Amino acid sequence: MISVGQGKYKVWLKEETLDNGIIFIIGGGEVSHIGSIVFSEPVMNGKTFSCTSQVINVQGHKEEIIARELTEKICLKKKLPVICVCGMHVNNATKKEIEILVDNAKKLLKKILEE
Repeated sequence: MISVGQGKYKVWLKEETLDNGIIFIIGGGEVSHIGSIVFSEPVMNGKTFSCTSQVINVQGHKEEIIARELTEKICLKKKLPVICVCGMHVNNATKKEIEILVDNAKKLLKKILEE
């Protein structure tokens, strides 16, 4: 598990590598939960790869932005199916608190994508 931030702004990521795929769980804030699920799979286009993604969002949740970026970039890099379950929440968050949580999530993505 890797993480970025502290206290209620901490965002963490767990990774499980399968024989043919990768599963990521991203959580954080005060309440970890299932907010969005993104599944990306590689598609061969002639001599190059692209990916296609399917998304499930719990009503009112916006974690897709983080989950989609991770799954699609890892899918293209590893040429494997990738799933990300993502949910981060701070109770009664102000706009500034949401920005801090999202910024920490982006820093976390940068760390995992650089590996």
